Amino acid sequence: MKIPASIENNFLQEQLYNQSFADSTSLERIIDLNPLVVNPSTLLPEVLHLMSQRWGSSCQISNSQTNGKILSSSSASCVLVVDKNQLQGIFTERDLVRLISNGEKIEGVTVGQVMTKKVITLKRSKFEDIFTTIKLMHRHQIRHLPVVEENDSLLGLITIIKLRQTLQISDFLRFRQVNEIMNSEVIHAPPRVSIHHITQLMIQHKVSCVVIVEESSHSQRNKTTTNSPLSPIGIVTERDIVQFQKLGISFAIPAQTIMSTPLILVNPSDSLFKVNQLMRSHHVRRLVVAGFEGELRGIITQSQMLNMLDPVEMYGVIELLQNKVNQLQAEKFDLLKCQAVEMQQQAEIANRNFQDVRVRYDSICTEKKELERQVYHSQRLESIATLTSGIAHDLNNIFTPILATAQILPLKLPDADAETKYLIDLLQNSVQRGTALVKQILSFSRGVESESVVLQVNHVLREIHQVIQETFPKSIEIQTDFDKELWTIYGDATQVHQILMNLCINARDAMPDGGRLKISAENSSIDETYARMHRDAQPGNYIVITVSDTGVGIPPKILNRIFEPFFTTKEKGKGTGLGLSTVVCIVKNYGGFVNVYSNEQGTYFKVYLKASQAIEISQENSSQIPRGNGETILVVDDEAVIRDVTKICLEKHGYKVLTATDGIDALAVYAQNVKKVQLILIDMMMPLMDGTKAIKTLKKLNPKAKIVMMSGSTSGNQEVLENIPIEAFLHKPYTAEEMLTKVSNILNKFGE
Repeated sequence: MKIPASIENNFLQEQLYNQSFADSTSLERIIDLNPLVVNPSTLLPEVLHLMSQRWGSSCQISNSQTNGKILSSSSASCVLVVDKNQLQGIFTERDLVRLISNGEKIEGVTVGQVMTKKVITLKRSKFEDIFTTIKLMHRHQIRHLPVVEENDSLLGLITIIKLRQTLQISDFLRFRQVNEIMNSEVIHAPPRVSIHHITQLMIQHKVSCVVIVEESSHSQRNKTTTNSPLSPIGIVTERDIVQFQKLGISFAIPAQTIMSTPLILVNPSDSLFKVNQLMRSHHVRRLVVAGFEGELRGIITQSQMLNMLDPVEMYGVIELLQNKVNQLQAEKFDLLKCQAVEMQQQAEIANRNFQDVRVRYDSICTEKKELERQVYHSQRLESIATLTSGIAHDLNNIFTPILATAQILPLKLPDADAETKYLIDLLQNSVQRGTALVKQILSFSRGVESESVVLQVNHVLREIHQVIQETFPKSIEIQTDFDKELWTIYGDATQVHQILMNLCINARDAMPDGGRLKISAENSSIDETYARMHRDAQPGNYIVITVSDTGVGIPPKILNRIFEPFFTTKEKGKGTGLGLSTVVCIVKNYGGFVNVYSNEQGTYFKVYLKASQAIEISQENSSQIPRGNGETILVVDDEAVIRDVTKICLEKHGYKVLTATDGIDALAVYAQNVKKVQLILIDMMMPLMDGTKAIKTLKKLNPKAKIVMMSGSTSGNQEVLENIPIEAFLHKPYTAEEMLTKVSNILNKFGE
């Protein structure tokens, strides 16, 4: 193909076009993801009806033949025969013409009996570009190319029409003429032959149309002329044959009565650009070529225009454009290189101290490596956090039935002896401790958002003392000194636990050969004078927690860096460098500050937590566990143990219970009992259909349905409450009292 001179003069515009053209030839742009699909057992008349709903009219039908029937304007020239998403075959307009030509009947015949079974397909992974796809279709002389996945499941369909629409080939057609690609060997027939004879010509010559001709008026006046030229007066296509079959038209009638006329003619010297415009404006796939005196010269089709776009030739155009891009880039690079050399020379003249520049460069490289290390470390921590969240969800699902069972046992054994009651209490307390431990782990790994309450720190201090007493080496002596009348703070017990554990672990690591670890807590008031001497302090009341050790101490040169994220003096794999930075972050959020003192005899960390004026609310529950009045509750959970224990607990407290194993089962049970069910308890994470999808579907069945979502996962709960129409959220593991109170509150709030 000759490259226009405008490519050289307006290269930047061509570069942009080349890029947009390449972007438009991806598989997603040329594939029809919703082709017409039927199963092998579909009757052939039904298939023709489906195809006819998308056919466009390519011929004029008289009212006497059609009884005023109007044809639709969309397009479908084939159906794909699929069974269990596996392509079995294809049935095209040409297949129907073949049946009609052979005189075969279509009534009672399924498409599986007459379809083409050996189908040329393209695997998705084998797709290279649009040009090789065109070449594949041209080599096999096909107009439909199904695309399949690696497992041979159907993905979609590529057609000649879709290729033409996607390619936007007009810019490649301006410099080519019709006579370069037209087919001069045209299958034609006189006006009086029957339609049945037309179908036989199509099958014999393997063509999709027959041109209806008559002798030209010039040859009729000059009877001595041999090989008289023929004038095209109409055309009959495969699409017309299919339409005639649909309308029940007799195939014995002459072609001239139902052929498409008048014809849209082009001249051999016309440009392919004009042909493309005519095809698009008249919605046709072929045009008849006639000379200046109207004589038949040939025919031109969409397939020929696409086949004209040879991949080698197209790649030649693109390669030429790319070479020009590379040339400009090389020139730009040389220019930048010259400018860089000039700037370097000027810099050397202005600054003789090159060594300082090199030192600065090395410093930047070091900082870059440190940042990369920190990013990698953060990604690793994020992976651990994701794993931890999943494990926590499973643990909470395990704890839920244990905790519920522990609370049901006293009801089942009202006359149990003191030892049995003690064991039941021990079981319940152990599960609650395990639940708190899971919450702490999540807080450490992912920073689960906490709920601040009025907190008595003495409770946390005693728990920390118990934990480290049981887990730290016996060579470390642990001492405590807690003020009995400590003020309260406004915070989260898990985060305070995290502060103390980080400090205690650092103290333990500083004493590998043993030593003394002391934890003390006292009330303290800071005045204006002290606040002015310490930058982060504010006047007011504080609780001061001191964690001291007799370890190796912190060197003075790194003392001011210990609170930096990722800074650690521990060996690789033994520290993250995030412990003390987490401590400072939490303490500052509570309006407090941290002081540290260290020497060769040990280290002291003093944590100042802002005191609260509120009084801690007693956690003891003096109220009775609420009971139901025979209300029906649907419990949905894929964990059989949780489902059964929850059912027993609800039934023991006056409720009727229905159960479901997953979201789909829940929909079925609820649909049968929609008038009975007054509340739904549903798990968030389930197979087949999860809780969020099930809830939305349940709300469609009954917008007034009252739903409580349950989950052992702590991540995303706030988003769930905001975006899903539920009445409450119940965190696993839950106690019987928590569940029954929530159920009772919702039923009482909304009533019946």
